[in-house]
Amino acid sequence: MKLVSQGFLMVLLLFLLGSATVLGQISVEGFQPQKNLFPIVGKTAMVVSGKAHKGERLRVTYRPQSAVSHVEILNMQKGRVAWKPAAPGLVKLEVGVPIPGKAGGDSGFDVLDSKSISVRSDRPALGFGIMILAGLILFGGAAFSIRNLLAEG
Repeated sequence: MKLVSQGFLMVLLLFLLGSATVLGQISVEGFQPQKNLFPIVGKTAMVVSGKAHKGERLRVTYRPQSAVSHVEILNMQKGRVAWKPAAPGLVKLEVGVPIPGKAGGDSGFDVLDSKSISVRSDRPALGFGIMILAGLILFGGAAFSIRNLLAEG
C-alpha cells in the first residue's frame, strides 16, 4: 500500500509540474511552423505570455549564442506586447521580470518562460541570392584548389 501511495504522489507531482509549464507558454501571432507560417521582418506580431506578472518584460535575442547577437527588451502590458522583428534568423523570446539591483538599476533578468522561433526575411530573393553566392564561393574555391594541386610544375 505504501508503494502504491508513493507512486500516486509521484504521478500527481509530475502532472502538476507539467501543467505549470503549459500555463506559462509564450504564443506569437502568425507563428505556425506546421503550416510554414513565421513572423516576417518589419511586420508587427503580437506576443502573448500565458501568465501576466507585474513588471513583466519581453527580452528578444536575435541570433542567440553567437558573436553577433543583440538584445531588445520590451515592456509587456497585461501579458501582451506588439513586437516588430528587426532581423531575420533565429530569435529567442524570453518573458521575465527584472531583478532589482543596487542604486535602483537592474542586476539581471528572472526568466519565467522562453521560446525560440525563426523570423523570415521580407525579401526572400535576397536569401536565395546569398545561398547561390555561398555555393559559388564554396565550389569555386574547391575547383581552384584541385586545379592548383593537379597542375604540373
